[in-house]
Amino acid sequence: MTTLLSTFGSLSADAAIIDFETGFQDLEPVNTLVASDGNILTFSVGSGTSGGSSPAFIAEVGLPITAFGPDDGEGTFFESQIGNYVLTDFTRSSSNPSFNYFIEFEESVSNFSVDLLDYTEVTGSNVTVTAYSDSFITIIGSAIGSPTSTNTTVSLGNTSLNTISLGALGGIHSISIIGNIVDAGTAIDNISFTTEKISEPSTSVPEPSTIFGTGLALGLGGFLNWSRRKKLAQSQIL
Repeated sequence: MTTLLSTFGSLSADAAIIDFETGFQDLEPVNTLVASDGNILTFSVGSGTSGGSSPAFIAEVGLPITAFGPDDGEGTFFESQIGNYVLTDFTRSSSNPSFNYFIEFEESVSNFSVDLLDYTEVTGSNVTVTAYSDSFITIIGSAIGSPTSTNTTVSLGNTSLNTISLGALGGIHSISIIGNIVDAGTAIDNISFTTEKISEPSTSVPEPSTIFGTGLALGLGGFLNWSRRKKLAQSQIL
């Protein structure tokens, strides 16, 4: 009996968070980042709903204002949560609508959440975080946030922080953050997710001892067959 060593594909999970706190400077464009678990994220912003047209930018908390007022969150009671840097759409004009954010993952993820900053608290304003199983085509889940419906909300004047989570939803390859507001800049921060890693199955190979045993058995069997044939031939001659 031949024994084979087999390793089948399996699913493992690694948690990661992107907080933009290390290795960045004010107004630095951000296209791609490598998370601590090795997953590669691509960022863009734009006015559409199925992908951005320009990179997002890093905004340093405090003056000069490069994301939103007052002072990019400096002095607010959620400053400790956002740290020193956030990611902004860089639309510092009150006459321009804020851009939408788009995130793509090289490897699928689950347990996605994100902090949304300065989505104006006015009647009817909201933001929708949508998850896709591909590149912004096939929707697999969404969450709508507003000053009263997000998981966590804190605010100061016209500045707010909303945390939106998609729970244990898995198989996510891209995320869109679409707001229906007009504001002079927004930001996102503390992007949290769990990468779903699928290990590749290895080729089944016989154990070394099995290979030796099988070869020995085949060789012995061949020798015995040859010996029987030789004796039969000799008896026929006699």
